[in-house]
Amino acid sequence: MKKTIFVVDDIAAKEQMSGQTAQPSLDTKYAKGFIRTMNKHITRLAEILAKNGKYDNSDLLTYSINNLAIKDALAGVGELELSKVAEKLEQAGMEKNIDIISSETPGFLDALRFIISKYTNAY
Repeated sequence: MKKTIFVVDDIAAKEQMSGQTAQPSLDTKYAKGFIRTMNKHITRLAEILAKNGKYDNSDLLTYSINNLAIKDALAGVGELELSKVAEKLEQAGMEKNIDIISSETPGFLDALRFIISKYTNAY
């Protein structure tokens, strides 16, 4: 199975190579809500990940629900590549695939933090 591991530098490099702007264009009120919501989801995912693979059913459900919300939020701001990763992680939570959760979530969280910093700097 192919692993999708994101590194913040990879995302920044892709943006630079593709000519995408590092400054997103959103309504300020929406952007602030996006930032606040994403930070909450990141915190929750990090708390679950800190259990080092010892997840109960409630953790896995919460993990999937948070990734569902992240997936939709990212799609809403045009971050489609990361939205697809969130979808994969949502599915991993539903399937109780601890290997994917443990190996891919740390890089995903780093990528999300990078995206949030991009929006924070723009607004």
